[in-house]
Amino acid sequence: MISTSFYLNANGISVSIAPYFENKKAAVTYTFDDGLRCQLTKAIPVLNELDFKATFFVITAVTPDYKKDAEKMNPGDWGSIAWEEWEEVIAQGHEIGNHSPEHKNLRDMSLAEASRRILQAQVKIQNKLNISPLTFCYPYNARTEELETFVHYQFPFSRTYQKGFGSSINQEAMDAVVKKAIDQGKWEVIMLHGIDSGYDKFDNPNELFKHWRYVKTIEKEVWVDTFAGIGDYITLAKNTNIQTTHKKNIFSIRLKNTTAKLQNTKLTLILKGIRTDNFTVKQGEKILAVQKYTDHYLVNVEPNETVIKIQYE
Repeated sequence: MISTSFYLNANGISVSIAPYFENKKAAVTYTFDDGLRCQLTKAIPVLNELDFKATFFVITAVTPDYKKDAEKMNPGDWGSIAWEEWEEVIAQGHEIGNHSPEHKNLRDMSLAEASRRILQAQVKIQNKLNISPLTFCYPYNARTEELETFVHYQFPFSRTYQKGFGSSINQEAMDAVVKKAIDQGKWEVIMLHGIDSGYDKFDNPNELFKHWRYVKTIEKEVWVDTFAGIGDYITLAKNTNIQTTHKKNIFSIRLKNTTAKLQNTKLTLILKGIRTDNFTVKQGEKILAVQKYTDHYLVNVEPNETVIKIQYE
């Protein structure tokens, strides 16, 4: 369990951390491998329309600097999105991850050589995009236990599980994956490659787009975000303790976490037992928005030690 509740018997108020942002029932990350141009021209416009953020794993050695060079490549080629275009993708809120320099099977080489290649790709992304990727994706999903240990040391997150979407899959099958995640309360990670060209391209890309539009209709139940975005929330939630005090009509909450947040991550608190709607929630001097539900309230807070105060009549 991610959430931990702390009760104050004096007034019956309880506070817990939601397992997912805004207490949604499940989370989904759509990850795209290999930097295919059709991901930029076909998938990203739909993702942006729906305000869904995704993670893209880049093969650094084959990625050109400029759009004019990328446009000369086939839309299903590895690395056919230019570095200057990736800058725009980042500005749109998507995540760029490390997928090694040449997409060679790292399991077939020594740990020293595999490690050197991973770090080489990391430096290339840092130099080209002025970011340090938080997430790594193994080429061919191939890895050894030793390599996993190295990657775990170098990256906060790595993709070691995924559900593939592509080829002949239809909307109904993709929708079923998300529905199952909701039923099980899990974080589902989806792997995609080609959209209308390239490896594992969709027979009918519209099936994917219809699936995304369906997920948008149930966004109150499922949280769609980048790998690092969801990973950071879960890590913070697991490593945060709640301390509470109560004095007169002020209920105070202090969060203590043992890990630093890596992104602009907020945690969602579930408040129960407040017997009035006439109250305010502040963190420091900032008044926070409160969402009201039948038997609880939700509030998104900064995961730091700044005191959160609930003041009620």
